[in-house]
Amino acid sequence: LGVVWWALTGTRWGLEVRAVGLNPAVAGRLGIATARRMGETLAACGALAGVAGMIQVVAVHHALIPNISSGIGLIGLLVALLARADPRWLLPISVAFATFTVGSIQLPLTLGIDSAIAGVLQGALVLFALAARVQK
Repeated sequence: LGVVWWALTGTRWGLEVRAVGLNPAVAGRLGIATARRMGETLAACGALAGVAGMIQVVAVHHALIPNISSGIGLIGLLVALLARADPRWLLPISVAFATFTVGSIQLPLTLGIDSAIAGVLQGALVLFALAARVQK
């Protein structure tokens, strides 16, 4: 996490990636190869996801099993969307999403409620956060 944050905030490449992410048209006018930066960023994200999957297979499960990720990628995407690349928000948002996910396991047992409510709560949180940003 620290290396990614440094790469995005402390290097010229990171500045260009952030510029392309904020406004590709303006970044292109400033001489940044927007298609190349997007491709590099997608490749870097894919490589990091592959490393995370490899670590989970090798260190956690010790075998390749079906549904090994159990939706972690989607939750990670939602956390990143809410944090907006600010490392200070990653931990609190991750804890909130983990609370919803782990808490949803007990809902059918204690309250008789479907455990899918956690996904609804996570989606509502993202929707309200995005709606609040539009209001500004």
